[in-house]
Amino acid sequence: DDIVYSGTEVFESRVMRKVRSTFLLSHEELGTFKYIGLDLIQTTEGITISQDNYIQELQEIEVPSHQYSEDKLNDNCKKSLKTVLGQLMWIFNQTRPDIGYEICISSTNIKNATINVIRTVNKVIKDIKYEKLDVYYPNLGSIENCILQVYSDASYANLSDGSSQGAFIIFLTNRRGVCLPLAWQSRKLRRVVRSTLAAETLALVEGIDAAGEILAIVEEIHGVQLPLVCLIDNRSLFSAVQTTNVVQDRGLRVDIAFLRQKVERHELEILWVEAKEQVADSLTKRGASKTLLRGVLKSGQLQNHSYLGWCNKTNE
Repeated sequence: DDIVYSGTEVFESRVMRKVRSTFLLSHEELGTFKYIGLDLIQTTEGITISQDNYIQELQEIEVPSHQYSEDKLNDNCKKSLKTVLGQLMWIFNQTRPDIGYEICISSTNIKNATINVIRTVNKVIKDIKYEKLDVYYPNLGSIENCILQVYSDASYANLSDGSSQGAFIIFLTNRRGVCLPLAWQSRKLRRVVRSTLAAETLALVEGIDAAGEILAIVEEIHGVQLPLVCLIDNRSLFSAVQTTNVVQDRGLRVDIAFLRQKVERHELEILWVEAKEQVADSLTKRGASKTLLRGVLKSGQLQNHSYLGWCNKTNE
């Protein structure tokens, strides 16, 4: 089996020495190496992770001749589709959150999939082969000076069955906007909703739940309680959380009450950002620009005026 580890010099001396004395490690690599399809490069400034070599080996699915976009797939095509979607899902989970929406909509109904789904998947393969992405994990300095950020977004009733797509991406960030991604998600929301407000609320709640797990791990390892900042581009949700007005949607009242309580207890901050600064935007809809998300992942830098303004205010 393969293992990957990281830690301080204390971890190396207290843990890894015991591991080496207990188990036979046939081969070790440091700094620059490959690990289960990932290419890793480590320097004193940070770590870069890429899957470009793996991606370049992907094969597009052959489209049967003389068939139309809405024709149903035969069994062989369905089998090929499942294989390629599994490969793309692996890539999405490791280094390419930018393909999350396309993979989700292509995976939702394989049983009734059409030729058009294969064309969508083939387009994703062409895109990630052309648009290479090395995800940069910069050295943020002391963990005590860091903040956990959640960008969440949703697209109301944009899926074929009337469901909504929700997404989030979580960054560990210092107060200068230097950041690294920790988790992301793009999927159909857990229930059908009746408004944009409801869709945005569920996406935010799911992001907060995921962030809570990360906060617990950080506290257990480092003994530090990190601030949590959530960034949304929906004015209705931002206003609903800031007021005590009763939400008309009865099914939404518990989630809104949950968010209000979190804010009142100072367990998190919710900031409104313009759509052009919403990093999760391209995870929820077809045709949305992926430039912002890809730029942040490549550079390890967030140029978000709302967040940086909040940092300056809290430092005063």
